[in-house]
Amino acid sequence: MIKNAATSIRLPEKVFYGVAGFGGGISRNMISLYLLFYYADVVGLSPAYISLAIMIGNIWDAVTDPLMGFISDHTHTRLGRRRVYLLGGAVPLGLLVFFMWTPPSSLAGFSLFLYVVVLITLLYAIYTVVAVPYLALGAELSTDPDERSSIFGFNFGFTRFGELAGAIVPHVALEFSDDIINLLHHKLGFFSDSFAERATEYFSQPVSAFRFTAAAIGIVITCTVLTTFFGTRERVPHEPEKKPLAPAKLFGTLYGDLFSTLRNKPFFILLMAMLTIDVGSGITASMMMFVTKYWLKMEGLVSAFYATYMFFAMGAAIFWVQLSKRTTKKLSYLLGQSILTVGLFGAFFMAEGKILRVFILLAFSGFGLGAYVMLWSLIADLVDYDEFVSHKRREGSYYGVYTLFSKAAGGVGVFFAGLYLKLIGFEKGVAITPEMLFKIKLLFGPITALINLVGVVIFCFFHYDKKEHERIQRELAQRKERIVENHTADTHV
Repeated sequence: MIKNAATSIRLPEKVFYGVAGFGGGISRNMISLYLLFYYADVVGLSPAYISLAIMIGNIWDAVTDPLMGFISDHTHTRLGRRRVYLLGGAVPLGLLVFFMWTPPSSLAGFSLFLYVVVLITLLYAIYTVVAVPYLALGAELSTDPDERSSIFGFNFGFTRFGELAGAIVPHVALEFSDDIINLLHHKLGFFSDSFAERATEYFSQPVSAFRFTAAAIGIVITCTVLTTFFGTRERVPHEPEKKPLAPAKLFGTLYGDLFSTLRNKPFFILLMAMLTIDVGSGITASMMMFVTKYWLKMEGLVSAFYATYMFFAMGAAIFWVQLSKRTTKKLSYLLGQSILTVGLFGAFFMAEGKILRVFILLAFSGFGLGAYVMLWSLIADLVDYDEFVSHKRREGSYYGVYTLFSKAAGGVGVFFAGLYLKLIGFEKGVAITPEMLFKIKLLFGPITALINLVGVVIFCFFHYDKKEHERIQRELAQRKERIVENHTADTHV
């Protein structure tokens, strides 16, 4: 494919695009890992209440994704269809992240539950307003399939780095703030004695540590989203709507746009493969603390394990992007997921005291996980295929449906893990028998690996190669040239 203004994109713009992924990753992972603990153990809200609030938020989050995709597809402003939502959502998103972790001290019980429900639904709503157009924007930065792999590679790397920071930063604020203050004060002389004393007293309260962290992360997410807004521009042209969408046809068009994506056979196969893999991801994520505490007896190394897994995933994304340019995206994804599947089978042989073995398996599995970036890039290519068939440019609908299924699959994985633990007799305070431990090993290793393997097999039936995509790209370019010529002729009549 010949490079031109619609296909080539410079390195700084790829970086600017990826930066927003860091803010999203750090805020969402802090919620995933710490929100239940914070409200149940620090604030004092009933675990039943906070669990229900989180579930309500997740359901709301999943449902609004495809709706936001539809809205952005039918948005027309001088700033484009996608970036305008980054500009509008950046500041509210940062503020809501902060307020999520700063409930009024006067609230308790059911009133505090209502506060959390309102805040988490508002936060996820604004996050959706930003995140779905953001993913769609990645597909509109270039029409070249290899460039898209590179673009989403930056997104993948920044997002995973943000998730890593979201896991580590709150833990550092809670456990090591005193050491950091003493270092800055006594060793480097940054603070006065009175300031250092007040800061130490402030961070000695877990509520204060979480609030400070939330404020910092709120600022980060606002700044990263604005950086992507100012550092990118929308390039890929789309065929203009023949007439504005009438309110009476709104729901019919919404239904048609969203469900027509499932009639795109390559996209449907991609979704089914992703569903099984994300179910497995939900299981492994929710079981990690049980595995490290009861099986490996290495609870203090959870952050190090998570960092190893994510660092290798981020680094491997570069490898998989380059490999896809020399081969195909399908082959790269299949190889990566096959490696991850082997790593999950190998996890069954982890053992207490075998730290090196655990780190090797995490690095190996993280390397395979990096190929997940191919899915985001392939969806962008399939949007071109859909435009060729439907005469509509619907990145928002495709990424909205994708995130809906992905979040639902992860939730199913978490639910399955909880149900499995209930069935094997696990309860707080109950002694872990060898039989129960063996069943935990089976779930984390072979069972999850088999679920992942189903996704690999399904993806073998995916067919959409580079030659077909290049042909469609040429047809689309010619079609848009004819539209411009006809429009020019009409203006001269």
